[in-house]
Amino acid sequence: MPLLSQNDKIIVGGTFDAVGGTAAPSIARLTSTGARDATFNGPSQSSTAEYYSISVQPGGKLLVGGDIRLGTSSSYFGRLNVDGALDTTFAAYVNDIVYVSQTLTDGRVMIGGLFNRIGANLTTRNRIVRLMSDGTPDLGFRSITELSSFFRVHDFGIQGDGKIVFGGNFIYPNGTSGAIARVEEDGTFDTTYDPQITGGAYGYAVAMQANGKAVVGGYFTNARGQSRKSLLDTPQVCARLRVFESIRKLRERIVPAFAVALAQGGLELVGFLTE
Repeated sequence: MPLLSQNDKIIVGGTFDAVGGTAAPSIARLTSTGARDATFNGPSQSSTAEYYSISVQPGGKLLVGGDIRLGTSSSYFGRLNVDGALDTTFAAYVNDIVYVSQTLTDGRVMIGGLFNRIGANLTTRNRIVRLMSDGTPDLGFRSITELSSFFRVHDFGIQGDGKIVFGGNFIYPNGTSGAIARVEEDGTFDTTYDPQITGGAYGYAVAMQANGKAVVGGYFTNARGQSRKSLLDTPQVCARLRVFESIRKLRERIVPAFAVALAQGGLELVGFLTE
């Protein structure tokens, strides 16, 4: 369930049909007291719809994605105005689930998920794509063809040089399972980047540090032969890994890490799924 703050209010998305007894189809805005903000009304959705990704653009509009249907094209990704209404000037079409989105400094948009077709012409783009600021496909970003077998992108982070580190579940070109990979700024697959993550090999969360390392959370047990239960950080060339002693001491069995955020001072904030 995505949560984010906007002008002292909280945007919450997931799968629900009401907040405080009032209809709210899987997305709502709450006031600072936790009450539903009646000035925000999201698009109608089915009872099984679920928002996985919400991000705020400059100006307050929301990029939203998930197992949802937006507009006459029934896109799984779109943009909402500040009041929650669908922004029909944003011409995005995505044919399957979107897990993550981010607005770039130049106004273009990166998204990742389970899709393989985008745009009015159903352009082939596998699981991670860049859109123009109006939602149409950025054809300068190529489709990834090197990864296979249930390939999906759950999260990504963008390095200072424009390269994109993404987490998910896939098979590398050499036939091994993977949880994290990297592409160049134009989408070209980076064959030099391989943290050799094993033992489950799902990458659910990626957060970029100022020093160029990517903190990765997911479901795995080893990276480059060293024990790393569900959390690791890796330099750009994957030469050195840091042990998270506090995490290892908390538990003896593997627990998936679904969220990672960086606080001041470099502290990693991690969300685990527990029983």
